[in-house]
Amino acid sequence: MTELKLPTEYIDDAEISISELATNAHLHPEDPSTPPEIWIWASTAPLPELVFSVFDACRNRLPLPSRRAPDALEEHGNGLAIVQSLAYETSSYYTRSRLAPKPVQGKVTRFTQVVSIPWPKPEHAITEPIAAVRLLLALQSRGVSASLRRAMSALNVVIHDELVVRANVDAYHWRALPGHCTFPFIDLHETVEAVIAHVDASSECRT
Repeated sequence: MTELKLPTEYIDDAEISISELATNAHLHPEDPSTPPEIWIWASTAPLPELVFSVFDACRNRLPLPSRRAPDALEEHGNGLAIVQSLAYETSSYYTRSRLAPKPVQGKVTRFTQVVSIPWPKPEHAITEPIAAVRLLLALQSRGVSASLRRAMSALNVVIHDELVVRANVDAYHWRALPGHCTFPFIDLHETVEAVIAHVDASSECRT
């Protein structure tokens, strides 16, 4: 964030927010053998953003958004309210670990901060075959059953024989409730998280 020459207050807000989420995940572990993980990446659509996520192995419930402003006099229970007050957007969803020896199911709580500078364009064009293979490998590394299939002129990534993601015209596309999903090739991390959230939420519904 310093290399991007972001304002000091922007960095301070991110440090406070990630500390709140990481502390909460550390103090209330569901599975002590799977430590919390912190993920940070850039996203380009719909706005240039930095995405900050904290993963933990607890799947009992997703944290509900706080409906009150943080109280400076309270020592506990302010974490999510503080994050919401400092971030552009907050959310949580089911996902899987990135750093564990084997993928572990859990959830992630995340926040985003909009960046007022444009992201540099990729040095090389991301072709459709490269984009499809990158998505395939990323999903498989997280324990998601996926395969490549060609249909007409597009190369598709098929997940669990149910969800079909098309790598076509600089973006990933798939149909899922409530509508059509589209992510630019450069936003690979966002695409992977969206697919896993869809797959794991569907499995939760089935069980």
